[in-house]
Amino acid sequence: MAEAEAVKEQREDARTLVQLDVQRAVSLEVDAAERLQVAQTALASANEYLTIQRDRYRNGLANQTEVLAAETRRADSQRNLYTARYDHALAVVRLKRATGEL
Repeated sequence: MAEAEAVKEQREDARTLVQLDVQRAVSLEVDAAERLQVAQTALASANEYLTIQRDRYRNGLANQTEVLAAETRRADSQRNLYTARYDHALAVVRLKRATGEL
């Protein structure tokens, strides 16, 4: 009887751990999707800012440093977007693994 209780407790513990793993994976995927959206918006903003700075430079209203700063901002935004895409893809794989799809 005690052995049956121990097996039942182990099964319940395993079920709880699987539930927690799935919940964590879902949370990570949602967070990664949100960061991906933010990174896409930031890149669009950086592209627009770079366009404005280049236009200002052509019209003599900005110097090279301002254009280079805009280029740097765009490069940083693009890198952040790549990182967010990778993180999201990894979160999706972890979710599939947690739910047994992988």
